[in-house]
Amino acid sequence: MALLLRGMYTTPSLTPQDKPHRLGARIAALYHAGMQKISFTGKLFRWSGDMSSWYFVYLPKDLSTKLRALPRAKKRGFNSIKVRAKIGTTEWDTSLFPTKEGPYLIAVKKSVRLKEGIDDGDSVKMTCVLV
Repeated sequence: MALLLRGMYTTPSLTPQDKPHRLGARIAALYHAGMQKISFTGKLFRWSGDMSSWYFVYLPKDLSTKLRALPRAKKRGFNSIKVRAKIGTTEWDTSLFPTKEGPYLIAVKKSVRLKEGIDDGDSVKMTCVLV
């Protein structure tokens, strides 16, 4: 059974804090598309630039295509999408960033890599909740 909330359909299982009308049009569209929580497996890779190293995981191309096709109410920096990411038992707030090549990517913090015992080249299962 779907409910109509300020022009957006949602399921009754969402809590009042999670209602799409409180999250903005882009997130509401993601909820409508059934993409409020996404899970995927990807390879952790190291990118070195300047004096520091960053570690990232690419999202699968099909999932990135779905995210890219959704309407946007307002653009965030770098056209990013805010998420709460999880690897293993570790959660943190971050963003999904689009790339020129097509897929989105997500940065994995050093504290997460150390706590979960993952390193460059490892395959990681991630879950992201859109916030």
